[in-house]
Amino acid sequence: MKKLFLGTSLFLGLLSFQVHADYVPQQPSTSALAAQYSRMPVSELQKAARAGQPAAQFYLATHYQHGKDVAKDL
Repeated sequence: MKKLFLGTSLFLGLLSFQVHADYVPQQPSTSALAAQYSRMPVSELQKAARAGQPAAQFYLATHYQHGKDVAKDL
């Protein structure tokens, strides 16, 4: 009987603790970043690419590859 009472008390005691989750901001999804970078002007893409953003580097490279919004170097 003591074991049952002790076990029940311990179980209910553990259930009474409040659990709080810390807020962890989520990273934007890859598709959201792709949509953002696809509409971004070249000057902003260059800033983001210099900051080390891989998606910005990719979209900046595609701008250079297709000659879109950049000066041609002949």
